[in-house]
Amino acid sequence: MLPLILFASVSAAEESWRPVHYYVGAHHAREARAGNATRTNSVDSDVPGTWHSQAGQDRVVATLLGSQRRGYFVDLAANHPTYISNTRVLERDYGWSGLCIDGNERLVAALARRRLCTVVSAIVSDVSDASVTFRNVLSSGWETGLSGVISTNPEERPQRRGGLFGWLSSLLGRGGGGGGGGGGSGPDSEVVTRATVTLEAILDQHHAPRVIDYLSLDVEGHEWEVLGSFPFGKYTFRAVTIERPSARLLALLRLHNYSYARHLDWDNGDDIDQLWVHASMARSVRRVLTPKLCGCCCRRGVDCTPRAKCEASEERNRKKREARANKGRRL
Repeated sequence: MLPLILFASVSAAEESWRPVHYYVGAHHAREARAGNATRTNSVDSDVPGTWHSQAGQDRVVATLLGSQRRGYFVDLAANHPTYISNTRVLERDYGWSGLCIDGNERLVAALARRRLCTVVSAIVSDVSDASVTFRNVLSSGWETGLSGVISTNPEERPQRRGGLFGWLSSLLGRGGGGGGGGGGSGPDSEVVTRATVTLEAILDQHHAPRVIDYLSLDVEGHEWEVLGSFPFGKYTFRAVTIERPSARLLALLRLHNYSYARHLDWDNGDDIDQLWVHASMARSVRRVLTPKLCGCCCRRGVDCTPRAKCEASEERNRKKREARANKGRRL
């Protein structure tokens, strides 16, 4: 009787997936494979040999792994195919494969057109087949990255209030309906109900390798639901970048033999992304701790070790920008 029960369970899981074969045409297929040297505008740039990440995640991971070719990544949530993508250069220039996962169906279509990897439309959480409320940001620009689960654990959000996240939240009018939802002045958005699926189920369904080279995790406050019950003994990530990880998520990573490597800084100086590595990568970490790869400071050639020196440099530059702006207003 047990084999029949197991077979029925597997069949039910298989039936929950719907394959979609998207014909993109020869032009998009060529661009997905090799990029486009003439596509250089800021949002759609896909020039071979250029880095795309907002905080240097792609460059840091490539350096950490010794410019490894034919690796495997999981990009959750993937967002735009190229703009501030953490995995496009790994796919295009280093021959990596992997999964781009996103819940915004507009982005899923764009990813299918312009990426080579497997594209998965899903809302990832701690259990499969739960219903969640998901906000789709209806934009052709960077704002699509603000799409995400609305009904999420409030414990994961305290550090996000104020500053940049506060501005982004007000842009969408969260708590009162964003652009198209009434009450906000930001981009139009729609609220939909979707079924969830676990990250483990996605990896199983797509026969991911047991050792995955890179996990990019940026799910707008839903990180604990993604990893809180994840089977770390079944799948290993050699490198992980996480946006604004909570304290209990960091404790979970340490528990499963991951260690902190470094912070990564956005172009505007916000120090919100972290790089974590599995114990098997401990000897390689020194590759990414040089000033040349130190986020905001490295772009100015500043040695940002220790951290206080980086912060002092940021403060000096902030005051200089304010002084220039005030001088311009007086003129």
